[in-house]
Amino acid sequence: MKHLFSFGLIICILTLSCCVFSSASPAPSEDLTIVFTHDLHSHLEPFLLNGKYVGGFSRIKTVIDSAKKSHTNTLVLDGGDFSMGTLFQTIYSSDAAEYRILSEMGYDALSFGNHEFDYGFDGVINMLSAAKNSNESLAPILCSNIDYNASGKTENYFSDLNVKKYSIFKKGDYTVAVFGLLGRNAVDCVPSSGIVFNDFIESAKSTVSEIESVYSPDLIVCLSHSGTGDSVKDEDIELAKSVPEIDVIISAHTHSVLQQPIFVGNTIIASSGEYGNYVGQIELDINGNSANLINYSLIEINESIESDSLIEDRIAHYKAEISDYLSSFGYTSSDQIVANSPFEFTDQNDLSDSLIEQPLGNLISDSYRYAVKLAEGDKYTNVDVAVVPNGVIRSSIEKGSIDIAKVFEISSLGIGADGVPGYPLCSVYLTGRELWTLAEVDASVSLIMPEAQLYCSGLNYSVNTNRMFLNRVYDCWLTDENGNRIEIDDDKLYRVVSGMYSAKMLGTVNGKSYGLLKLAPKNADGSVIENFDKNIIHNENGVEIKEWKALADYLSSFPKGANGTPTIPARYSASEGRKTINNTFSLKQLTASWSYITLTVLLVAVFLICLVIFVICFIIKKQKKRKQKSNLSRFSDGEIEII
Repeated sequence: MKHLFSFGLIICILTLSCCVFSSASPAPSEDLTIVFTHDLHSHLEPFLLNGKYVGGFSRIKTVIDSAKKSHTNTLVLDGGDFSMGTLFQTIYSSDAAEYRILSEMGYDALSFGNHEFDYGFDGVINMLSAAKNSNESLAPILCSNIDYNASGKTENYFSDLNVKKYSIFKKGDYTVAVFGLLGRNAVDCVPSSGIVFNDFIESAKSTVSEIESVYSPDLIVCLSHSGTGDSVKDEDIELAKSVPEIDVIISAHTHSVLQQPIFVGNTIIASSGEYGNYVGQIELDINGNSANLINYSLIEINESIESDSLIEDRIAHYKAEISDYLSSFGYTSSDQIVANSPFEFTDQNDLSDSLIEQPLGNLISDSYRYAVKLAEGDKYTNVDVAVVPNGVIRSSIEKGSIDIAKVFEISSLGIGADGVPGYPLCSVYLTGRELWTLAEVDASVSLIMPEAQLYCSGLNYSVNTNRMFLNRVYDCWLTDENGNRIEIDDDKLYRVVSGMYSAKMLGTVNGKSYGLLKLAPKNADGSVIENFDKNIIHNENGVEIKEWKALADYLSSFPKGANGTPTIPARYSASEGRKTINNTFSLKQLTASWSYITLTVLLVAVFLICLVIFVICFIIKKQKKRKQKSNLSRFSDGEIEII
């Protein structure tokens, strides 16, 4: 009996110990958890946002590790645009820094975004080759809608570089299929990628069909670089409706922040914003053919999250490598201060909220004219207009010191004909009539394409939102360096400077507007430009003038403030009347400067009104004749109407 009591006591103690241990360290959940990011844009390090340093790959690694400890079956995914946005992109092709670090952080799969192709076909192939040659363990990059034949390469060629249509993962008892794709708008953003893409809906249908027939997975996840939350680019809603077999869509490209997921039927659409400010987490209970959402959250990556030391060391290594790029432009480090801002500019995500002049756009466009004058010296040809589209402004300026890293982030896109990262400035010529068209692109086209909103230096215009679409500009003029108004001669050629990408986009206006807006960038002799590389602006040493370098030089040219640092002048704290927006019913504004579009529409309207009047009159006349004939018939039959 005594032994029995002792045995029972031991069992009780062991049971109590297990309970205590269980409460102190809960057993990992058996449900499936998806940790996801997208649109990181080379933001390896934390960045300043609203006075706080947020994001950073080393902090994201800590969140990933925590999720894996708490959830046995964890899948870590990225929806593309993991590159292009900070100085780390300058070693994209040579080192594949972003791809390699994300793989080391424990990502299971990534997807291509449109910005992975910013350096063209050679750029992305060099990046993939650099990653492969590192002999490190790499996550697959998934893209299901590459047209291999049209792209001039085989599927095996890309597969050898770790690019696949889809991947199958075993997470506990679950089989999970993950595939990637680029949506319609994302493909439009990379016209010179050298890669041809199939329709994303049709590709998704065929890929899902193949996955289901071969693997019968418990869950299908799509890394869709297509977008949601935008009336124009809400392509992932369309995808979910068209391919209901997809269980989860990680929606990238539009940088949307979905605090709650969107449900389209049984499909869950999730999005966590940009730059690693948030990491998304989806917890699912998979039961048969259904995936039930247990929990959805966006984890803010802020200073409260401890950094992973190993990832920090990797980032420090790559940070040292970008110094060679900076030194070629005369800078010693990414944190070198070039100017100070006494005020805060509008955040880049809010620039497209409405059609309005933005001081940040004024600052950047002014820097282009300054840089060209500086570069050409005695051979300078007057720049009448400089133009900056909203879509190429990738960051903003907060109050305080401005370092080289921040300047680069503002104008970080692209690569030049010299093979050096950063779009160069490009010189084109437009007629006076085409300058009006340029203003109209801003006034009308930006309503449906916010990235097409323009900020100009030297070109001023007035818009009435009550005027006819594609003819909303009722006044347009040039301004010289002294602020004097100069009337535009419709037939005269004017010199216009913009970034290379923007200059090329000017040439697409005709097609995008179905010929309603006519604009063709020209050479100084009036011939239409066929090769924009020949119009790149160089300094006296033959070096391309990069967009970001133009801004850096302009900031450095400002008078020094009390702290001895060049300070942005107060005039950039507010609008300067370069773009005036009215919504009045002023007869003078509504009837001024009608274009052929308005005149054509009015003529058609008058014709239709006349046609309607003619038809009505014809019908009335017919009815009268019919009535008269009826009356005569009645009279001939001997019927007499007494009045």
